[in-house]
Amino acid sequence: MKSNTKVIRVVFALIGLGILAGDYVLYARTDDFVSHAKTAVGKVNDLVFRSSSSSSSSSSSGSYFPVVEFQDDRGQQVVFESNMGSGSPDYHPGDAVEVLFDPTDSHNARINSFLALWGVVLFVSIFGGVFFLTAAGIFAILFYKSRRREWLQSNGETIVTQLQSVFCDQSITVNGRSPFKIVSEWRDPLSGQMRVFKSESIWCDPTPWLASKNVNVLIDPGHPRRYWLDTSFLPKDR
Repeated sequence: MKSNTKVIRVVFALIGLGILAGDYVLYARTDDFVSHAKTAVGKVNDLVFRSSSSSSSSSSSGSYFPVVEFQDDRGQQVVFESNMGSGSPDYHPGDAVEVLFDPTDSHNARINSFLALWGVVLFVSIFGGVFFLTAAGIFAILFYKSRRREWLQSNGETIVTQLQSVFCDQSITVNGRSPFKIVSEWRDPLSGQMRVFKSESIWCDPTPWLASKNVNVLIDPGHPRRYWLDTSFLPKDR
């Protein structure tokens, strides 16, 4: 199961990087279009409503896309539908709008507004960023836990705790499976306080390997809340 979670992290990172790479290409093309485009004054002729709900739904939701007509520098009348729509009409028939068009292909035209030019680039960058940052966040958390575990294994104080329970943590699900966690308790002899410890996620039921009611826990003497419940007794390929 560990290998599966590693694959998921890598896939998330690769998807995010792939989307961001495609977004850069999209940004470069849009930037090139804007730098070479000519301007014209166009007029909104119509609004096209495109539904985003299934045809079986009684109430539909969607976006209104303005249809714009303008005259290019060769006197040709050009009609195009904007690539960006909105839930409520931003334009109405008869409205005048500034148009940017490719001088070599006047049908490649857009309304000169931030959303019409950069909306798709912005959306894709956010979408790709979510994938990439999610993977980066998971890597950072796991790296921190790994370094903390290594430090505790080298410098931590070992205490013997009493096994209390093993439970399946259904708040976490990966590929339809939830991990197990070991819970143990220990009474601090100095303060008399009862402390509870939980293991990291274990992707198999550890019960068969818990022959003893005692479970070792490594704690940071300077910061007792930093600990690692020792699961080194479990098989490495679990």
